[in-house]
Amino acid sequence: MQYETKNKQCHSILGSMTQAMQAKKLLESAAVRAQIIKVDSGEDGRGCSYALSYSCALAENVKQILSRAGIRIHATYGDGK
Repeated sequence: MQYETKNKQCHSILGSMTQAMQAKKLLESAAVRAQIIKVDSGEDGRGCSYALSYSCALAENVKQILSRAGIRIHATYGDGK
């Protein structure tokens, strides 16, 4: 079961490209690999949005790091990869 979570990608939707870039830098400084992706408007209903893509095994760490920095995550979902 842990193997499945480790290979699964999670996506955290952020408010703007600027926030996504700041969040990526924060995560990189904490040795968390993440990529910025454009999110389909159907995922969050807000139109053009950006998200961070990262291993779901690190989801709790990502949430804590971004929360401490004051970066709000609008939604998080996984894609099963």
